[in-house]
Amino acid sequence: MRNVVPIVGGAFQGKLSGRVLPGGGDYQLAQGDAFTLDARYVLELADGELVVVRNCGTAGALVPVFETRTDGPYAWLNQHDYVSADPEPTSDLKGIVLTIYEGK
Repeated sequence: MRNVVPIVGGAFQGKLSGRVLPGGGDYQLAQGDAFTLDARYVLELADGELVVVRNCGTAGALVPVFETRTDGPYAWLNQHDYVSADPEPTSDLKGIVLTIYEGK
């Protein structure tokens, strides 16, 4: 079964902060017990820089990849490995919370 869930916006905070721009999507595929996610969206950082994110993998093993200008202040995002926890629903069930960890 294929699901396409639109990403309509949001906010993020932590080491970086800003907003999630509307227009992305989470392309989900369920095959038996396996659930694969492929979310693609754009972050606008507090200073206006844009970062493309692709967060994909199987449930429990999501791997986000960040793409930003190689000559910009956040080029370091392109060079690190990251993992993310499975998305958790917000308390109002109108969105998700995603925690991303820097790998070693």
